[in-house]
Amino acid sequence: MTAALAHRTSPATDPAPSLAEIRRTAKAPLLGLARLLADSDEARRDRLLLAGPTVAAVARGLLDRALTVPGSTDEALPPSAGSFAVSVPDKALLRRMARAATWNPPWRWPSAMLAPRTVAVSHNSLLNVAVKERPGAKGFIHAESVIAEARAAAGTRSKDRRLHDDALALCEAMMAATPLGDAQREQVVATLLPVAETALEAAASDLASLPRHLPHARSLWSATGGKYAARAVGLAAMRAGREVVRFDHVGTGALVADRLGLDLTERAVSTEVVVATQGLAAAAEENPSDLALPLGRLNASGGDPEFRFPLSVRPRASRPRVVYATTLLRGLRQYHDGLLTDAVYLNWQVEVATALAKLPIDLIVKPHPATVYPGGINPLEAVAPVAKGPFEALMAEADLYVFDYGQTTTFWKGLATAQPVVYLDLGMTDFLPGVRDALAERAAIVPVAYDDLSGVPVLSDNDLRAAIDSAPTAGGGNHFRRLLGGEPA
Repeated sequence: MTAALAHRTSPATDPAPSLAEIRRTAKAPLLGLARLLADSDEARRDRLLLAGPTVAAVARGLLDRALTVPGSTDEALPPSAGSFAVSVPDKALLRRMARAATWNPPWRWPSAMLAPRTVAVSHNSLLNVAVKERPGAKGFIHAESVIAEARAAAGTRSKDRRLHDDALALCEAMMAATPLGDAQREQVVATLLPVAETALEAAASDLASLPRHLPHARSLWSATGGKYAARAVGLAAMRAGREVVRFDHVGTGALVADRLGLDLTERAVSTEVVVATQGLAAAAEENPSDLALPLGRLNASGGDPEFRFPLSVRPRASRPRVVYATTLLRGLRQYHDGLLTDAVYLNWQVEVATALAKLPIDLIVKPHPATVYPGGINPLEAVAPVAKGPFEALMAEADLYVFDYGQTTTFWKGLATAQPVVYLDLGMTDFLPGVRDALAERAAIVPVAYDDLSGVPVLSDNDLRAAIDSAPTAGGGNHFRRLLGGEPA
């Protein structure tokens, strides 16, 4: 048992932080970043927009650790936690040429390589749709290649004292609205400061060197702005007066009630953000954040082809094949909407898998592919078969899905199928009211309670079994398939 779980499950005199407190605390760093952005000139604003989301992720992890394991904030972090190392993909030039050949008719290949109207620095399924729909030659170059070239030409830069001051202001702003005491808050700030300083130094250097190495195109496209390399190249292009278009991934940012994550990582670093459908665009305009920054306009595509997979409508099997798809163990970093501490969440996964394995079903566990398990050993393998391949490979044979986190690609894909879905609601995702209503019709939702003293989630085997038995079948053309894939009912 890890220190975090031992603390949460051992006898204690003080109750564990409530779910509401954990979620409120997780939001504090981005709220602090937003306040600092409102009081910044353009140069500092761009540095904060580039480095801030990564610093906020580490800050949330430190806050989570401070709440669950007292004294843990005394442990120093390597400054490299705030660095932005980039790795140029293998055979980058060949990939660039292949992408240009795929995206353009043969007579446009020279223009696509030498003088394209549009250059993409990353791509996803929604961007690939726009390639076919929007005019002009489309070129491609990896954002990592652009940054690597700019860094090689810039060399080593001298440190700017103002960046230390900005880093300190950022750390203090991120901790301002937290429930920590003064001494604990000061310790978290001191632990976070080297990370923030390293991140802002990298952001300042990249923004200074990138303009001379930007692709020659009027418009720059990328997939999500959540990735540092694409965000950096896009911000530099916006500084140069160019159009920067981001293409949304899955649409989660438009479907949750808190808009700050979408606005900071996508709209504030773009001139245009394309979401999958008009329904998503309308949802994204609901409950806007009060971020005091110019935001890129929202446009809609005709649907994300990732959600137009073949439907398999089958009668309920007497012994259904159930896929339990978990989300990421995130290490030190934490999400804006909050997630259970790794130790608590891994213990929860084992409890859920163990309870499912007792039912008359054939269980398959599908972990998040980016999860690294302590010691390299996945304890779920001792409970049930664990799928190693992509989630999509399981979809043709799954009779029912079980999810416990509502902001993953697999969750939305499961909802877009015809198969029953069980959602173990840990209370971490605050959906828009209309989305919550649609989810209640589509899935069997099991509200999860928490132990008052330890703060760990408590699984009800009876509620889980009842949900498995009663989860509705969606059939074809359900709400989420229309919302994400754009397909008519």
